[in-house]
Order: sequence, then C-alpha cells, then structure tokens
Amino acid sequence: MKELVTAFEQLKARNSERDKRMREVALIRSGNADQVFRGVFPEGAWSKPIIANMIDVVARDLSEQIGVLPTITAAGDSSLDDSQRTKADKRTKIANYYVASSRLGTELLRGADQLVTYGFVPLRVEPSFKDKRPHIHVENSMGAYYDMDRFGEVNVYARLYHRKAGDLAAHFPEFADQILQAGAFQKGDPNTLLQVVRWTDKTRTVMFLPDRGGLTLASTPNKIGRVPVAIAVRPSLDGEQRGQFDDVLPVYAAKARLALLTMEAVQKSVEAPLALPNDVTQLSVGPDSVIRSNSPEKIRRINLDVPQFAFAENNVLADEMKMGTRFPQARAGQSEGSIVTGQGVKALMGGFDTQIKTAHSMFARGFTELLALALKVDEKIFGMQEKELKGIYNGTPYDIKYKP
Repeated sequence: MKELVTAFEQLKARNSERDKRMREVALIRSGNADQVFRGVFPEGAWSKPIIANMIDVVARDLSEQIGVLPTITAAGDSSLDDSQRTKADKRTKIANYYVASSRLGTELLRGADQLVTYGFVPLRVEPSFKDKRPHIHVENSMGAYYDMDRFGEVNVYARLYHRKAGDLAAHFPEFADQILQAGAFQKGDPNTLLQVVRWTDKTRTVMFLPDRGGLTLASTPNKIGRVPVAIAVRPSLDGEQRGQFDDVLPVYAAKARLALLTMEAVQKSVEAPLALPNDVTQLSVGPDSVIRSNSPEKIRRINLDVPQFAFAENNVLADEMKMGTRFPQARAGQSEGSIVTGQGVKALMGGFDTQIKTAHSMFARGFTELLALALKVDEKIFGMQEKELKGIYNGTPYDIKYKP
C-alpha cells in the first residue's frame, strides 16, 4: 500500500495552499482571528475581536438563500411516447426518494455554506445495505482531495480524517497491535491521533493509515466503475478552489484591531489625569465630592482626543468589507436616502442575487451527476432486488414497485 500513501501525499501537497486558506477562514469564522493574525490582537481579556463577525454573518445569509432543495425531475419524451413518460415519472419518484431518505433538505444548507466559504463541496454516494438504497452524503470540504480529468470527471477522491488510536483499535481489533504499535514489552498510547484516509478510484475503495506505513483497514471493489463523487465548484480564474472570503480576512482583522484601539483611546480619555490649580491641596474622589479652589474653572481632565481620521478609516474598512464580501447594504436593512422605490432596492440587491444564481447553477450540475451516480449504485448493488417505495410527490401519495 505504499504506492497509495505516496499518491495521497502528492495529492495533499498539491493542495497545500488551498488547505492553508481553508484553515484561516475556518478559524476566523469560529472567532479565533488571534490564531491567524498573531501579534495583531493584545493578550488578555481583549484578545478576541469585539466587532460583529461579518464573514460568518454573510456566509450564513448566503447559504440560507442558496441551500434550497431544487425541484428534481427525470427527462423523458412526454409529448410523443407514453411509455417514456411513464418511465420518466417513475425515475422522478425514485430520485426524490433518494433525496428525501438522505435528508438533503437540511444537509444542503451545510453544503451551500461550504461552497461559499471554501469554494467547493463534495457530494458522495454510497450504498446503505440496511435500507437497500443509495445514500447521498454532503461531505466536509476540509480534508477532501480529488483529481479530475479534463472532461470534469473525478478520477480519484480521498478523504482525510483524524481518529484516536484507541477508537480505531476498538473498531478493527484484528489490527489493534499494529494500530497501537503495541508489542510484548510496550503498550501503545490509545489517545494518539492518527490520520485515516478513505481512498476511492474507479476500481476500489480503500481505508488505510498513512501514519502506520499504509496499514490497510478495509478494502472493497468499486462495482460501478466510476468514482461515486460529484464536486460542486465555484468558478475561478486559475482553477484553484477559493472561497468568497479569502481576500477579505486582512480587512476584517484591520477593522477589529481599529475597534480595539478606539476603545483603548476612549478608555484613556475617560481615565485621563486631572489638571489642578496650585491652590488645591486636597483631592476628593467620588460622587458629590467637593474640591475647594480659587480657580475652579481650571480643574479638568487632560484632553486625549481620538484622531478624527480613525473614524474615517473605520468607514473605509467597513466599505471594503461590504465590497469584498459582495454583501449589499440593503440586505442588512440599510440603504441610501435617495433610494425610495422598490426598483432602487432591487438594483442594490442585483449583485447578491447574481451570487445565488451562480451557486445554484454549480449545484445543478453537481446534482445531475450525483443522481446519475445514485441510480447507477442502485442498479449495480441492488439490481435484482424488487423494492417498494411509498411517498408523496407534488402533494400526491404514490406507491410503486421496481427493480433497479
């Protein structure tokens, strides 16, 4: 299995820059900007940004608009051939059964979030032997690696996990000693995190451990002859997978840092030292305190003014964030005073709607390949088993029997 370990390491190395961008975006969205921009935020109570996480807000808003389950229908010559129309209607119900059983109505929201954030999302089909049907997974983009040919077909798909050695040894007791690296005179550490790779190509699916010299935990032949994975990818100039927020992370950090500096300036201004005339010999502190002086007008705090350009810079950074994330002001309930008509607001929302339409077109292509793969898995794995499906399509209950 050393050749698989080498192939995986090469595939991972080619995507090292992509992985770095994905980790940074994930840390920013989880509120850990200090781990990405070290030295920008002070240590202590104010080590986290004190502004709204606009990147996370925009990503969630976009994913809620994009992650709507599409209408799924099978193509058929409905105008000329009744037989073809009947078959297409049955295929439509079967495909919708796959979608409903896989709970894609909710899973697609997570997939849309990853498409926006990371630039791609893998959709995988595997057989569910318990229910005797194909099951569709919306997989996490983090740790997913794939290789496509020039026609857009996936040749290799690898998924990287991290699991504790003790958990793996419990699931695969026949390899427990090798997983734990235990021998006659030593006992392995069950809390050691190991890399687990699920490698799928056109001939087989293999699960192995790169940290244990490519130890194979499981292997099964690929009966459909195709990698059962469809990839929805955002378009890019150079073919690299880039999320929508890769370029605005420094802007967000600068805005968060400026907010901390403004707060520090306000705090120092409030806590500035008092300037007292020479005749004041006693200083009373607290509410309703009295300070006796012949020149009370000279008693004041020393002015520590906040520079006006700081507020201007804050507005500039806010505009840059909106421009970089392509998030219109109208979406946040803000609009220019001159915009008083519905058409004006619609014009402001044009860029936002374009993003949703583009993402829908990417998902449409991915879903077309995905459902074709699901039908193929059903045919190759459960082909000779007669099935009965019950459900509701377009508000009408149905009950059909079929052999894949």
